[in-house]
Amino acid sequence: MRTEIDLEVVKSYMRHLVAETNQYPIVYKYVDYEAAIKMLSAGNLQFTRGDKLNDDDELSLSKCNISKQIKLLRDLDIPDSVIQAKFQEAQDFFYGIGICSCGKTPDNKVLWRNYASTNDVENGVCIALDQSRVINHLHANGFDVIALLVRYFDSVQSILPWDLFLGNQLEKTFFLQYLYSSKQKEKWSEEDEIRFIYSTPFEGIYFRPTIPKSCFKAVYYGSEMSTKERIKLGQTLNRYSNIQRFT
Repeated sequence: MRTEIDLEVVKSYMRHLVAETNQYPIVYKYVDYEAAIKMLSAGNLQFTRGDKLNDDDELSLSKCNISKQIKLLRDLDIPDSVIQAKFQEAQDFFYGIGICSCGKTPDNKVLWRNYASTNDVENGVCIALDQSRVINHLHANGFDVIALLVRYFDSVQSILPWDLFLGNQLEKTFFLQYLYSSKQKEKWSEEDEIRFIYSTPFEGIYFRPTIPKSCFKAVYYGSEMSTKERIKLGQTLNRYSNIQRFT
């Protein structure tokens, strides 16, 4: 028997997620110096596969409570090897999803330190992106992308009932959005993340679709960027006519 899910509660929660995310029309991508030059030169956005991110729990099946389903399958005398293979298929699907992590503000010290510094030198870049322009452009080009705020939990182990993944389209969407946007509080909450999610599994480590120059709204220079680095970055930014520069 499946757990009964109140679909109105699910719909209300998903509307809340969208409304909350829309409070941040500009999001901030923190990158080291070389990555910034490449991103701005190519005019693209980088999504990283779930199994290549720096959080071992990211998009992991460990977030799912599958104990009831395993017991049911074992009661039906399904071999453990078959059960494991079936759940591995789901894990492979989750791991193929792409994540592009951003911040809500351009002054998050943790993000500057962890993602926009080289050897503890804050010489990286924070790039302001127009959330809706990014999503609208990618949708128009056939890419299934959404933006979600990350939720932080004391523990992310077994927080999602597997019944939802097996349910109707609304329940499955709810399940996946929760999977994509849940992280462990103690280690990650200071990042205060908002993320783009490319929900079509892909091969390789990265997926880098191009986006229009109008998606790039501003660039914040790292406080310890050298004069040489500033000059090169400025030359790269000259192709963006309306981008703001905070040096």
